[in-house]
Amino acid sequence: MNTSSTCPLAEQISQAIARNELALPTMPDWALRVLRMLDDINASAGQIVAAVGGDPAFAAQIIRVANSALYSGKPRVENVSAAISRVGFKMLRNLIISA
Repeated sequence: MNTSSTCPLAEQISQAIARNELALPTMPDWALRVLRMLDDINASAGQIVAAVGGDPAFAAQIIRVANSALYSGKPRVENVSAAISRVGFKMLRNLIISA
C-alpha cells in the first residue's frame, strides 16, 4: 500500500523521520520543573503553585479547568493555588503533559 496516495501528510512525516529532520517540540522549562516537583516528596505545595504561576497561559488554563463543568456546584476559583487544590496533583500532571 502506497502511503502517499492515501495520506500525503503521513508520507511527509515518514520522509522527515528517515532524513532525521523531524523536530518535535520540547516541554517548557517550567513544566519540567513542576513535573520534577510533583515527584519530589520534599517539594511544598507553595513551590509548585509558584512554578505553575510562572506561566500565565497555563495558569489561566488550570483556573479554567477548575471552574469547568467537571467541578460544577463548587465556588468559583480565582487563583492558581485554589485551582490546583481543586483539581489535585494528578490532574495537574495530566494537564502539563497534555499542554
